Amino acid sequence: CEVGVCRSDLGEHLQSICPALITQCGYLEEPTQARCGHRCERRHLAEHQLRCTFRPTQCQHDGCQHVTTARLLRSHEEGCQWRLTECPECHEEMPAGMLQEHLEATCPDRLVACPLSHYGCSDVVRRRFIDEHLQQASGRHIAQLCRAV
Repeated sequence: CEVGVCRSDLGEHLQSICPALITQCGYLEEPTQARCGHRCERRHLAEHQLRCTFRPTQCQHDGCQHVTTARLLRSHEEGCQWRLTECPECHEEMPAGMLQEHLEATCPDRLVACPLSHYGCSDVVRRRFIDEHLQQASGRHIAQLCRAV
């Protein structure tokens, strides 16, 4: 390079300062142990690392703290449990990782069996209408309970 350096400082200059020294990017992808092999002058390394496909990149989904490389980010985000998805029943938006629990326990538009199905009620109603169903079918339910006892 063009920098004048004392012979006694040459080792340090080459090791950590010289802008013309050819150096390797070195970003490492943890899951695969693949490493960026790009080589360039030290003065251009920061520019390369801004767009390097091995640069650390955090998932964009709120709640997710996962960090991966830029080249693996799309794959992670497509399957991320924190990506927003819509409930197919009630159309509420929620993280994908909570959808199954929502459908099984709280979705108001999910079709569910009557709580008295094991006593003979075969009605299936939307969860939001269970209380209404229990009131409307109370006479039938009492008869089914009596037969079960």
